[in-house]
Amino acid sequence: MSQNLAQSLLKLNPKERIYVESRLAGLSQVASASAAGYAHPRTRGNELEKKKHIQHAMMTAMQETAEEVGFTRKEAHDMLMGAYQNAATAAEQIQAVKEMIALHGIAVPKQIEVKHQHTGTVSLERMETSELMKLADMEDLAFEGEFEVIDDRKRLR
Repeated sequence: MSQNLAQSLLKLNPKERIYVESRLAGLSQVASASAAGYAHPRTRGNELEKKKHIQHAMMTAMQETAEEVGFTRKEAHDMLMGAYQNAATAAEQIQAVKEMIALHGIAVPKQIEVKHQHTGTVSLERMETSELMKLADMEDLAFEGEFEVIDDRKRLR
């Protein structure tokens, strides 16, 4: 274990250390939070993934492992390119492209901050989708695909 990894792990409390070790072993966020003994593993797993010191510990451990086995980003890229070129279907090609995008951090999810001061008497639950889209400044967003509109307002009353 490198000194950098040891320092990263020392910044974690015992539950966080178990969480990180479980994540590095391949468990999901929920399973890792449960293994660490958190009362609400789904909520805590999401919260823990956002903490900088936990992200740092996991990245440090992954980098150390990659160095130990001699596996580089270039090798991963080359393997994904080979998978893309040898793909038998478009779906396999698309999956290889998605993996390369993730590997290189190209597609960062769009984050939209909604600022709203509720001053009216109409609750958000009762507003039409078009009104909510306008409030969120997302009027130009297009919904693609097949979907069914369900009127949940009846259940809210």
